[in-house]
Amino acid sequence: MELVEYWLQDCVYNHPKCNERWDDSDGLPRLPTRVLDVSPENCIRLVVSHGMCGQYAALSHCWGAKPLLRTTSMSIEAHQIGIDFQDLPRTFQDAVRVTRILGLNYIWIDSLCIIQDDRNDWEKEAVMMGSVYEGAYLTIAATGGANGSAGCFIPRPTMPEPVPFPFKLGEQGPAEVIHAALPPAAVVGDLQMNPLAERAWITQEWLLSRRTIHFTKGHLIWVCRTSIQSSAPDFLEEWSDFASTYCRRNLTYPSDKPIALEGVVRIIAFQTKDTYHYGIWDRSAHQQLFWFAQDIISRPAELKEMPSWSWIS
Repeated sequence: MELVEYWLQDCVYNHPKCNERWDDSDGLPRLPTRVLDVSPENCIRLVVSHGMCGQYAALSHCWGAKPLLRTTSMSIEAHQIGIDFQDLPRTFQDAVRVTRILGLNYIWIDSLCIIQDDRNDWEKEAVMMGSVYEGAYLTIAATGGANGSAGCFIPRPTMPEPVPFPFKLGEQGPAEVIHAALPPAAVVGDLQMNPLAERAWITQEWLLSRRTIHFTKGHLIWVCRTSIQSSAPDFLEEWSDFASTYCRRNLTYPSDKPIALEGVVRIIAFQTKDTYHYGIWDRSAHQQLFWFAQDIISRPAELKEMPSWSWIS
């Protein structure tokens, strides 16, 4: 964790772009509607923020087939009193450990901070997910875990030793040796080979997070706005790639397809002042309407009301 702490401090103090927020507001961001207070050593509580500001972590993870510990209308009062650390699935435990080590008091975890059996609460909070991840001080991504029991700290293979390559500068030059190791691009590309990369919701979680620490099967990977690129992405230019990637992601319920996009759409609309229609932006409609399906599949009944010209349908 020493390396993660170094990356985080370097980013906070030396990367101005990573401290910018899409709403151009100053000061600490507002906490999400509910967060887990993990400041006491042995007590974890679900708290309602009531508009309070502060720093918090957010967890990006795979639910998996096995039901996770969830907040429901029946359990919310008990969770506000306290949640035993041992009752948390392993991934949640690891995320709490990381949050505490980094000196943060709050973490947002979707299954515990959204009332899962309350459709109204779920729809309200789902629209805000983009802001939740964008406002997080750090996103903890359990990228290598296929479910809640996998954890964040998955055993990783030893990095290969650098390979020596002897060479000479000209026929009369002195003999030199360079060492080649795994390039950073190959490490970042490893993200797409992990289970979490298959989830549709991950698109906006990873795109909007200012800083993300990925716990993968192969590597510990830090991604922030500055380390990936020198300037913030042009969302409209990248929208076609975004849509293509999103279509390959899996959603349990097809009806969630447009809802899962609302958070990132709201932020892009704010930044670009463009208008959005069912997956297409006005400014680039003449290009974005040239999409095509690689496979012929029937439209889910839940999406029959969507216009046929939309790739979301």
